[in-house]
Amino acid sequence: MTDKIILLDGSRRLHKDVPLEAIAEIARLRELEVEYQECPEFLQTFVDIGYEPARKQVNAERFTQALHMTDEMKSRYKAGKVIILDNDLYSGDKDCNFFFGGFSQAPSSLGYITLSTARVSTMPQARDLIRHEFGHMFGAPSDGRTDTEQNLGLHCLNPLCVMQQKDTVDEAVRYAEQRARMNAGTYCGQCEQDIRDFRVPN
Repeated sequence: MTDKIILLDGSRRLHKDVPLEAIAEIARLRELEVEYQECPEFLQTFVDIGYEPARKQVNAERFTQALHMTDEMKSRYKAGKVIILDNDLYSGDKDCNFFFGGFSQAPSSLGYITLSTARVSTMPQARDLIRHEFGHMFGAPSDGRTDTEQNLGLHCLNPLCVMQQKDTVDEAVRYAEQRARMNAGTYCGQCEQDIRDFRVPN
């Protein structure tokens, strides 16, 4: 069965080739159909709904809830959505200072990824951020593995795997630069297998 990804690109900072290359890596492991939409004006309406002036940030939950209430998104429920914004995001539920991006599951669907370029400072970091969230969308790392840790979700501990978790901007940049210098593959073998084996939850 072919999975469908809808890429809603609201970024003026990040070239569209970066997320499309990340999608191509997943497509090596499983069948994917991709629909790309450059739509900063469309997404701005929902950014305005989620914007917190006191923080100068967008509440990610409020943003995505408003977006997914639209008829356009409801009619494409099963498809995975990837939303890229230049605005700084935070999660109201976790009362966090910010987040680079996150994956949210939804029943009988691929769920959705929300990404922010606001704290991305290098191209390797941007590439790794997108690939990391795609890994989560497609089940990497899977439950039951011994080489994982629970840190804001399940993450891989294998050396140089993009599914490792880095909590700060500096850590994320350093790790991405290290992976780029060493010409490391994106996913470790176990995470690749998790992506191949993934089935959409009911």
